[in-house]
Amino acid sequence: RVQEYNEALKLFNQAIFFEPGDADAYCMKATSLNDLGRYQEALECFDQAIALNLEDGDNYMGKGTSLSKLRRDEEAIEYYDKAISLKPGDVSAYISKGTSLEKLKKHDEALKCAEEAISIKPNYADAYMNKGISLDSLKKYEEALEYYDRAISLKPENPSAYHNKGISLGKLERYQEAIECLNR
Repeated sequence: RVQEYNEALKLFNQAIFFEPGDADAYCMKATSLNDLGRYQEALECFDQAIALNLEDGDNYMGKGTSLSKLRRDEEAIEYYDKAISLKPGDVSAYISKGTSLEKLKKHDEALKCAEEAISIKPNYADAYMNKGISLDSLKKYEEALEYYDRAISLKPENPSAYHNKGISLGKLERYQEAIECLNR
């Protein structure tokens, strides 16, 4: 898989060489760098993409992802907000922003992001998962369970939903159920 990304990077570099004003080529290169864990390099490419096209929400979203991976979540949130302003229906921007807010212990704000994502895309399992995580962080364990169950019903193969549900069940001292979830 790494070899495929490296091949893609070569192609994006060629595209940039022949068309240095192509913001999409910079964005795709940066996304590949993110996927390779080369977040600092990705930031530089996203900066180029943004300089070339200020109106593409994907560039801001990608830069937010790089910043978050570098544990610069306050900055990441600024870029997620810009992505949301350009693409208000982009559920992934709300999910990513909520994840960064969770990392910063801003649970109420993270909960609002999850709720917004659910309102945009009601059958998106990750939105329910994020809402469950925020509710758990707010010590609303019973309510969190409802959202983990919804995430599981939408995406039963997601082990994180079972894991998080098990953790909440443990906090409610429902140990046998917790063990069953954690063993799935």
